[in-house]
Amino acid sequence: MLNWLLAALNLLLLIGLWSYGLLAYGQLPDRIPVHFDLQGNALAWGPKSSLLQVLLIFSGLVAFIVALSALILRDARLTGLNVPHKGLPPSARQEALSVV
Repeated sequence: MLNWLLAALNLLLLIGLWSYGLLAYGQLPDRIPVHFDLQGNALAWGPKSSLLQVLLIFSGLVAFIVALSALILRDARLTGLNVPHKGLPPSARQEALSVV
């Protein structure tokens, strides 16, 4: 249950990020800085569509991490976890896995 709540929170934050990015897109200049040095000086400039590329890459990364964690947790076994009392009854085993 906790895993789905965290996935829903990720989705909500991603929707908020896209909303903010698309609302700000119209106010951006045609050329925006896309790369900076350690002092914060712009080293490279690009079109404002670079913002959309960053949002797409970030969305793909979030989707990959959520899908990978869902696959890992679906196949999780209590015997593979380093927890005391591995000989737990099935109800306690499910409770222990729901926290992970």
